[in-house]
Amino acid sequence: MSALTRIAENRIQEAMERGEFESLEGRGQPLNLEDYFSAPPAWRAAYALMKQAGFLPREVELLQEIAALREQLAAAEGSLRSQILRKLTDQSLELNLLLERQQRWRRG
Repeated sequence: MSALTRIAENRIQEAMERGEFESLEGRGQPLNLEDYFSAPPAWRAAYALMKQAGFLPREVELLQEIAALREQLAAAEGSLRSQILRKLTDQSLELNLLLERQQRWRRG
């Protein structure tokens, strides 16, 4: 065990003894790693850092917006339904274009 690892372990242990981990958000809940593993392996570390900083990649934002629009669409009626459907189509198109652009970039 390196000196740096020992220092880190000691600090974690001290924080645990002080109870600093007792009120963390999501404590006792399983980790949701779906977003992490759905990202391309080469991008996972970058996505993890951006997530910790509160920044979401555009494709993740679009997926969230699309999911919300689908829920709204299920409950909507009349002209509101057509407005939501138009937004859903636009968001889906933007996501598809973004993903296609990323695929082309990865292929070289």
